[in-house]
Amino acid sequence: MSRSFFSSETGDVMDHTEDLNMFTLTARADAVLDLWRTKLAEGVLSPAHFQDHWRVTVPRIYSPQPNRTCLDWSFDEDLATKLLIEPLEQFVYGSAESSQPPPPRRSTLCGKVFKQGEPAYSCRECGMDNTCVLCVECFKVSAHRHHKYKMGQSGGGGCCDCGDTEAWKRDPFCQLHAAPDNEEQAQASTDPEVTERMMIVASMCLSYCFRLLTLDHAPGLPNDLMYVFLISMIEGVCMLKCMYLNE
Repeated sequence: MSRSFFSSETGDVMDHTEDLNMFTLTARADAVLDLWRTKLAEGVLSPAHFQDHWRVTVPRIYSPQPNRTCLDWSFDEDLATKLLIEPLEQFVYGSAESSQPPPPRRSTLCGKVFKQGEPAYSCRECGMDNTCVLCVECFKVSAHRHHKYKMGQSGGGGCCDCGDTEAWKRDPFCQLHAAPDNEEQAQASTDPEVTERMMIVASMCLSYCFRLLTLDHAPGLPNDLMYVFLISMIEGVCMLKCMYLNE
């Protein structure tokens, strides 16, 4: 049996069934993704459009099981990925085929932590002091291999200083950790529209999480975060109790 209700926050008519198992279907994720894209294109996308999806799926996946303690709870992470994570990724990156983010630009800092006995190289010409060292991988592709250098064994616990501009008088980067020529080049790989959608998703998710984490302890969620059909069920149960007590 299907029910339709009007979302007072979004103004959209949404269809739900009384069988909560329907929310495990991929079709729900596809439908809500289409809704987000449509509302974004219309310029009317709001937090309520995300909350209408989350107030159905989050309790469906993460509600504690009855008669179990927090030590025994288990959740369907595959379902969470399908219904919660993947729609957000596809919304940000544009399509299912391109839902994976582009490979991140490699860090300009190495930071490899040395194990005891590993070789460490210091450049006598460029290092600010004797503690400024490179790991073997960075040293082999750095300008310092052509300078006056010293190889030693690490006592463990230190880290490679490749990329730390304060550790070197010159040539702070090896070929593996070369810095981009300018900031525009560093950000060239990110589409501005993707960045905009990232900011939207981050804002919506952080706002939602903050609200849930700062709720006062209560028997249930606020109405605007609770599945509407469940609200009607709860109200019906309360009405039956009142009728029973009145009789």
